[in-house]
Amino acid sequence: MPDLEAAATMARLLEQELPGMLADHAEIVGLLKGLVYGAAAEEDPDAFSFSVALKDHALFEEAVLYPAARLVGRSLKK
Repeated sequence: MPDLEAAATMARLLEQELPGMLADHAEIVGLLKGLVYGAAAEEDPDAFSFSVALKDHALFEEAVLYPAARLVGRSLKK
């Protein structure tokens, strides 16, 4: 059985830290977009693929994983 108290604690920490995490992500995604453009300009397919995948991963975290974690955390409060 999962440790619900630990999960609830992590959910509270996520709620506290999320604004800063999203601000960091915005900066990271901006930098990664620059990397994508640079890799395209240099015609470096490996760097391009890597930078696109990393950027997409960051956006996936913001759009899917963080909201899902918040929903789970809210359900633990009930």
